[in-house]
Amino acid sequence: MEFCLTDERVHESKVFKVMMEGMERRGEKVREVIMDGGYDRGEVWREIERMGAKGVIKVRRDGKEGGVLKGRDETIREMRKKGFCEWAKEKGYGRRNRVEATFSRLKRIFGDRVRARSWEGRKSEIGVRIWILNRMMEMGDGMICMVGS
Repeated sequence: MEFCLTDERVHESKVFKVMMEGMERRGEKVREVIMDGGYDRGEVWREIERMGAKGVIKVRRDGKEGGVLKGRDETIREMRKKGFCEWAKEKGYGRRNRVEATFSRLKRIFGDRVRARSWEGRKSEIGVRIWILNRMMEMGDGMICMVGS
């Protein structure tokens, strides 16, 4: 399990590299990342390319090819050629909804507030929540891995 606790002032894209490095330290190979348009940032695309992974990220409507980030440029060309709906269907972008549903489930079961007061206590509390949800899902429909804040 890899997660990073941040406050509301830190966008998830800012901790993306740290999260991926943590997974690599555990020997996990990231082959593909599926993220919403909030992750359409240079540092995210650079990290995806460094890992040799495939990025499935909705590029901003006004996104322009820059010649530096090959995966992003390719995504822009594909989305222009096929349109968003066809691109999303072909790339399996809808799989991102499973992650959103998992976070929704986590909040419905445990609430969206953390009771611990210290930063370390908060990290522990959220880690336990994820562990419990994973055990619950093992009994039913699969495993999750939290990536983000």
